Amino acid sequence: MFPVDEMHVSTAFFVPSGAGRRRKQKEEKSMQNNRNEVLHKIVLAGILTALAVVMIALIRFPIIPTAEFLVFDGGDIPILMSGLLLGPWWGLAVTVIASLIQGFLLSPDGIVGAVMHIISSGVFVVVTSLLYRKWHSRGGALASLSIGGACMIAAMIPTNLFITAAYYGLPRAAIASMILPAILPFNAIKVVINLVVIMLICKPISRLLHNRNWL
Repeated sequence: MFPVDEMHVSTAFFVPSGAGRRRKQKEEKSMQNNRNEVLHKIVLAGILTALAVVMIALIRFPIIPTAEFLVFDGGDIPILMSGLLLGPWWGLAVTVIASLIQGFLLSPDGIVGAVMHIISSGVFVVVTSLLYRKWHSRGGALASLSIGGACMIAAMIPTNLFITAAYYGLPRAAIASMILPAILPFNAIKVVINLVVIMLICKPISRLLHNRNWL
């Protein structure tokens, strides 16, 4: 048989020290916080996706009388909110899901309308939210939205030349002739509307979510 003192020494190795217990508790708490953070983001992304779909369905109107196929909808507002609050790839995920629902359930344009919306809103939200990560201030938000909007405007020129022309069976020259009088003004007005609304609502919503420990 082992002497008592040797038994005490041998079993001591299996009893966590106070520092070890605290480290383990800290790691468990960190893992729980990470799980809660991901869960909160999933819930918020779901809410913003649903809100985007509702706004796409309810807020729809043409801006340029000579190009009634260019229709403004309110879906970009919650989409941009998702990118600014949750991050660029969450914003892109919300864009894709909302656009697919729009294309197959709410719009006669089907998959073509969904692809156009994914390109338009996807470029806008990803560029804006990536820049906002670096310029995390009110001025940074304005600059990020402006640059993201400019990238979206640029991206929609070739998108309309190729996709819109093919879908409507029009020659590219006919679409090209609409770029200056219709397509560029439409997208510029769209960017300005979204920018103004986001600048008004983003900070109060972000503050509310932070106060409730959702962000």
